[in-house]
Amino acid sequence: GDFNLKKNTDLYNGIIATGLRDTQDLAEISDNGKTYHAYNGGIDGDPIDFIFVNNEIENVSTYKIVRDLYGGKYTSDHYPIYADMKF
Repeated sequence: GDFNLKKNTDLYNGIIATGLRDTQDLAEISDNGKTYHAYNGGIDGDPIDFIFVNNEIENVSTYKIVRDLYGGKYTSDHYPIYADMKF
């Protein structure tokens, strides 16, 4: 979701303390870089959007930040993120 917070902040650590896990850290193949780009694109920076899962997720194979343009434009000021996982 669109959490607008960085990793290792009090809020992020509070979410992790509940037992939820960050799919970016769990994924066998993981993308890095910023997720908010203000319609300007780019990679350098920290993510502020996350997909958290509980302990019922058996494995996360891929975490990806989707940086594609559609019709020459970004669909949002945030890059979409997705994770392939096994329930």
